[in-house]
Amino acid sequence: MDKAELFCELCDIKLPDMKSKEAHLVGKKHQLALHNNHINDRRKRCGVFIGGLPNMIPKEDIMKFLSDLGSTTDIYVPETLKFAFVDFTDEKTAQELIKKRNIYFRGKMLSIKNRTEKTSTSDKEHPQPEIDYEAINESLKDLLDFDQQMRTLVLHLQPNQEKEMWEYRILCEDLQKCLQNVFPGCCVYPFGSTITRLNFRSSDVDVYVDLTQTPNYVKGNSSQYVKRARNALPKYGLFTNLLAIPKAKTPIVKCVHIQTNISCDFNFKNMLGVCNSYLIRYYISLAPNLLWALMVLKYWARVHEFTGANNKFSNYALIMMFIFFIQQEPYKVQSVDDMQKHKDRENMQDGWNGGFKPSETYNVTLGSKTILEILQEFFKFYSNFDYNLNIICPFLGKPVPKIDFLKPEVIPESFLLYKINLVSLMPFIVEAPLCVQDPFEHNHNLTQRISVKFLEDFVAQCKHSANNLQNSENERAILYKLFTDEPLEGKFKFNNRCEFKIDMHSRLQYIENKLPADVTDKSVEIKKIWYQTINEFVVTVLLKVLKCQVDVLKDVPEKDKIGRKESAVDSVTFHCKGKYNLWDSRRTVARDLDLSKIPSVMDREIEISNYIVNVLCKDITLTKPITEFYLTLSACDSPIQMDFTVTNVSSVKG
Repeated sequence: MDKAELFCELCDIKLPDMKSKEAHLVGKKHQLALHNNHINDRRKRCGVFIGGLPNMIPKEDIMKFLSDLGSTTDIYVPETLKFAFVDFTDEKTAQELIKKRNIYFRGKMLSIKNRTEKTSTSDKEHPQPEIDYEAINESLKDLLDFDQQMRTLVLHLQPNQEKEMWEYRILCEDLQKCLQNVFPGCCVYPFGSTITRLNFRSSDVDVYVDLTQTPNYVKGNSSQYVKRARNALPKYGLFTNLLAIPKAKTPIVKCVHIQTNISCDFNFKNMLGVCNSYLIRYYISLAPNLLWALMVLKYWARVHEFTGANNKFSNYALIMMFIFFIQQEPYKVQSVDDMQKHKDRENMQDGWNGGFKPSETYNVTLGSKTILEILQEFFKFYSNFDYNLNIICPFLGKPVPKIDFLKPEVIPESFLLYKINLVSLMPFIVEAPLCVQDPFEHNHNLTQRISVKFLEDFVAQCKHSANNLQNSENERAILYKLFTDEPLEGKFKFNNRCEFKIDMHSRLQYIENKLPADVTDKSVEIKKIWYQTINEFVVTVLLKVLKCQVDVLKDVPEKDKIGRKESAVDSVTFHCKGKYNLWDSRRTVARDLDLSKIPSVMDREIEISNYIVNVLCKDITLTKPITEFYLTLSACDSPIQMDFTVTNVSSVKG
């Protein structure tokens, strides 16, 4: 086979065989790359840049004027109110607007041009590396020995750790050299994964810049310092891709170090990030296997999409959960509270103590455990933790009842700083499905944006991973299974079969409208209409949302037959085959498409599927379906419900 056939130019990845190539083409990474290309191309064709907006005009008036130019999908006007980007629903409107001359707004002529993606030369010269998680997982698939699997994983994630540590040091030295020209006496302190040694090869460097020795330093002026640093750095020629974010909770400057091509974020706020990093490094030092267990856990969370942006865990929150886990029986490592009882190690930062003095240097119980044993116990612990009642509290090293933080008078005395800071700071947020308290900044819930569904998925994956590790007969491809096996929503419990039901709802107005006027037995007719409505709904979902090939079966293979329930009055089985991956990129696609004018939920879902099929999958031809299953609907009486049984025949993911 021609090697070119196994190369994906869009994703810049070489696949080992055609089977892997097909799996990649229907996978999330490839679909999102196609989607981003399509969106960017559409913006160039249908978008315009409008410059020269007049001064002192309210933003609402600007938005109204721009909306009147034509049917739009998106309008962006920055805080400066000097210009705007407008995306129209069709290319014709955009191009006609560009051809027009002498378009005025409040007496000022506007400049209207094609919208182009702003890409600087330095951006192209310094692309940031990405980790190919699919390729890493594939490399672990056929390895028998666990030590070999760990070496392979670490080789992918940290291919040259000594070189990277040297590069991090060079970056920090260059940053300090540049910034001392702007802020004499400043000192830079790296923190995050570069200090804890939990860095992946794509990790950026986080840095705190201490200005306390700088003349005329004013505490609390971080936003202004960020702007000054951003404006000053270009002239030294050591950093590129500079971006100031002065209005963030922690104002930062983002940049890329030219010599090492490593991304860097630096701030001027306080040293708590540095303190957190050294705390993590201390806990990792308590046993040789902890660093590698955390590396596996961090990677596990990433490939199962539990860490990242958009209301997921931060890596820091996940590590705090791990530290809390080893503070419990049987390990009982020191709590932060115990290590802060030594006043000589006090390190006050914005009202919080970031100092600690450990007395334990090695934990014998942890040292006796293997990496897999530690991971299995971690997954088991968080499969059974009572999230509804308790806060995960690494500061005390034990669960704290949520209700305690609703009543300041019953908060443990160890939280004296918290009580003092309540005068000027917001309290700890306990009205969240998951509460992980920062070990130093006690009013900060690290997981306050986590949803109930996200937490349920995390717990389900923990249970699944714990069972995989416990039931594994040998170490063959154990990491591959850990990183790729999913609980299939926790539904397929035995024989690849999932069962659920839909009960008849008490609000039956939609059925009342379908009842014939001359019906004699309303109850019988209502049941009939309800069963038929559910059946039609399911067929619509299968055909138009999931885009399955659907056959109604009379003869189901013996191994896939299910026994008819006593309460079932009728049943039907559909044989379904799907050749499109309509789920992995669905959320991103739904966010980017303009669905606001489609009132029906079903029609919106159909539109999303149509886009994925017609745009993202139009040039993909597969040798076989990516999913095949039987769906049996059983109409039941007493109580009135529809029972669903899904039998998985084969699937790419399952």
